Amino acid sequence: MEPVDHPVGRYALEVVAGDETAGDLVWLACDHHLLDLETGAAGCS
Repeated sequence: MEPVDHPVGRYALEVVAGDETAGDLVWLACDHHLLDLETGAAGCS
């Protein structure tokens, strides 16, 4: 993935990497956000 130059994207990367503490639902939301950035939301149902 390309470097993220936005605070929300950086936060999502930190959460998914385990560098930032977050609950399960926040982790899932961050993972979904990063997937959307990669796929252009095409992978969403």
